[in-house]
Amino acid sequence: MNKHTLRAFALGIILAVVLLHFTVLEREPEIPINSAKERITEAGFIVLTKEEFNDLENKQMEPPAKETKTNKETPIEEKKQITLEIKLNMSTKKIADILAKEQIIENAGEFEQYLIEHGYHTKVQIGSFELNSEMTYEEISKIITKNK
Repeated sequence: MNKHTLRAFALGIILAVVLLHFTVLEREPEIPINSAKERITEAGFIVLTKEEFNDLENKQMEPPAKETKTNKETPIEEKKQITLEIKLNMSTKKIADILAKEQIIENAGEFEQYLIEHGYHTKVQIGSFELNSEMTYEEISKIITKNK
C-alpha cells in the first residue's frame, strides 16, 4: 500500500462518515401526535390546545378581584435574636448553616457566597456575637469579623 492509496482510503472513510451522519443519524424518529400526547401526559405534563392556552393566559392577565385584607391574614414577622458562638476552626459554611437554622438569614449558601465575594471568609473571629434577623449580610459580616 502506497501513500496515495492510503490517503484515498482515509478520504473515503471520512466521506462515508459524513454522509452517514447527515442521512441516518440526523433524522429524528417520527412520533404520531396522539402517541406523543399520551407519553407527555404519562410523564405528568398537561397538554393544551392553542385556544385553551390563550384562554388561560387571558385569565391570568385580568386583574384579580379586590379583596379586603385583615391584620389576621398577614402575619407579622418577629425579630429573631441569637448569640452566635464561633469556635476555633469553624467554617463559614457551618456559620451560615447555624444562622439559617436560627432564621437569622434566609439562605445559607447565599450568605456564605457573600462572605467569600467580599473577603470576609478569611477574617471571621472567634467569640460570641449578638445577631438578629433584621441585620443585613454586611452588618452580620462586620460583626463576626469585628470589622466595625
